Amino acid sequence: SDMVGEAAYSCDWYNEPIKFQRSIMIILMRTKRPVQISMRPLGTLSLEMFAT
Repeated sequence: SDMVGEAAYSCDWYNEPIKFQRSIMIILMRTKRPVQISMRPLGTLSLEMFAT
């Protein structure tokens, strides 16, 4: 997801229509938070937990 945020920021979003700019801002905000899957009895499944 880090690469998605970088790619969104790297595009020429500032030369695009406002609706497109807002979509890029939403993408940037969502890529700041790590992706976590909740597995109630086991806890939260994250990339770090999956890698170990």
